[in-house]
Amino acid sequence: SGVARLGWSAVGQAQLMSMFGHELAAVRRGSRLEVGRLNIDRPTFVEMNLDFFTTLVGHPVDGIIGYDVLARARVEVDLAGDRVSVRDPARDEHEPDQEPVAWRPLLLHRHHPVFPARFEGGHEGLFRLDLGAGGGPFANVMLHAPTVSALGLLENRDVVTKEQYTLHYASGHLEWFELAGHRFEHPEVAFSMDTIGPGADPYVMGNIGLSFLRPFRILFDYPHRRLALVERFASEG
Repeated sequence: SGVARLGWSAVGQAQLMSMFGHELAAVRRGSRLEVGRLNIDRPTFVEMNLDFFTTLVGHPVDGIIGYDVLARARVEVDLAGDRVSVRDPARDEHEPDQEPVAWRPLLLHRHHPVFPARFEGGHEGLFRLDLGAGGGPFANVMLHAPTVSALGLLENRDVVTKEQYTLHYASGHLEWFELAGHRFEHPEVAFSMDTIGPGADPYVMGNIGLSFLRPFRILFDYPHRRLALVERFASEG
């Protein structure tokens, strides 16, 4: 593994939760991490088996950049443009913003950013931005089981029940879904049927995946606790 090649020693353990469930992972100390314009000395890394990512993307994946790095940076993700930029606020503090942006207060749930959205029936609430969800209806939206149950979203709806990894869900269509002013008509989405795991989270209504985030440039400014979704094509003229 990459950790074995680097020879880092373990300094502790951490509990991980993923679509495969919970697991206890080793925490290891590195010497330096450079991500874009951001440099971190003596960072800690959580060891995780990423073979499933290698299978999905078709080439080896060495690691995942998560909250502990994002919390120190200003990050722009442009999915349609296949571009990510990472800036160090300490180095760029005096650089003015290049465009007017409708910033919203940064809201986090379990270290993941959440954003308000609306969907059929006038329902509105917070959804987790899931940059790792890129397949099937999960690339659009996964509605969490407590939301599905409370709103009766499977009643009188044509769905197909499916299983994927440890996930149990129904696939079907909403009349519409609206995010940051962008309306998606009749999208296919996933309705979680799990009683444990990410799809059973009662505190946010669901996850928003890559396809629904693609129309936007996503601006994360964790140090200033703000977040923005800028509609990509509208901003480009």
